Amino acid sequence: MTDVRGQAPGSAIALLEPLAPRPASRPRLTARTVLVLLAVYAGARVLSALLLLVVHRTGVVDDGPGGLGAGLAATLPGTGFTDLLQGWDGEYYRRIAEDGYPTDLPLDADGEVAKNPWAFMPVYPLLARGVMAVTGLGFGAAGTAVALLAGAAAVIVLHVLLLPHAGRRAATLGAVLLAISPMSFLFTVTYAESTFLVLVFGALVAMTRQRYALFAVLGVVAAFTRPGALALAFALVLLHLVRARRGLVQHRREHVAALGAATAVTLAGLAWPVVAGLVTGRADAYLATETAWQQEYTGHAGFVPFTPWFRFASAVLDPVLGPGAGVVLVTLLLGTTVVVVARRWNAPGADLTVWAVAYLAYLVAVFVPQHSTFRLLLPLAPALGDPGLTGTRRRAALAVGASLALQPVAVLALWVVVAP
Repeated sequence: MTDVRGQAPGSAIALLEPLAPRPASRPRLTARTVLVLLAVYAGARVLSALLLLVVHRTGVVDDGPGGLGAGLAATLPGTGFTDLLQGWDGEYYRRIAEDGYPTDLPLDADGEVAKNPWAFMPVYPLLARGVMAVTGLGFGAAGTAVALLAGAAAVIVLHVLLLPHAGRRAATLGAVLLAISPMSFLFTVTYAESTFLVLVFGALVAMTRQRYALFAVLGVVAAFTRPGALALAFALVLLHLVRARRGLVQHRREHVAALGAATAVTLAGLAWPVVAGLVTGRADAYLATETAWQQEYTGHAGFVPFTPWFRFASAVLDPVLGPGAGVVLVTLLLGTTVVVVARRWNAPGADLTVWAVAYLAYLVAVFVPQHSTFRLLLPLAPALGDPGLTGTRRRAALAVGASLALQPVAVLALWVVVAP
């Protein structure tokens, strides 16, 4: 038995049916929705600012060595409120905005490359530097302004991304959940996350509409904003292969355009290590810098793709549960993730699932699971439009309530106590 397209219902082709093109008339973003989302975003940022102000007024970050906020305090340039917004990675962005990148890599007591600004891409600090030059503001205020504005744009673009795939209600709720999410306080501090998100979501909009030139431009800029743009190129390749298999690619020029866009973003994603090597005179400058952070969790220097999760789990679990426990746990976790993602192919908006597949694969390949994982999951915000979260009023209310309740927890745990 076959369907009207001549395909067996149970075939792999039928499984990927949701990846067919959308109708020509798609729901449009309305001015009213923009105003609602901006109002929600503004309220959420006021909440974030108040929480951070409470942290500042209580003096918790002035604790002495070993105190609750000692690690954060060590990265702050001063004791003012805007200084509090420049902690952790913000310290490196400030140094880049004010002084640029070093030509000599710092070394630790063991002769290994120490943490330094080369781990951080230039787009966000350059934007902050531009605001500083125009307004005369310091980095704390200028960097926060860039993060705030980019966060607002990211919320709007996420809604645009979700609208044709999830419907107006789910798209609006998904954007609201990003605006008020526990980690959304990062849109109020000097971090590059919001800048990266607006570029990624914009690139995904372009990808799902086959606007390959726009995808390439946004993807290339994203590649110099934060690590992760390689996942965009991978997602485009996956989606294009599926569309081609379905017979949805009618012209050779579309193959060329998609391949060209993916290649451009891939080259941009690989360019920063080359730049770091050329400036410092050390070919492995970027990787050596990144592993200065990973070594804290794995106990090993050096980098091998797709090993960080296994190395971390082995370092933590094997001494307690025995040899191989970490590898088994990570394998089970990854297997479960594959099953969950596979089930999403038949859900509405499944063409966004390719982004989840690509980005999760990227995280497994290069990152160590630790307290920054929650921040690194922000690019998966398109999943916030899933009906499982917002399909009923009860679910939506629970999701909104949980997000608001967890934001103070996130500020305390993932800003005051440890780096986000």
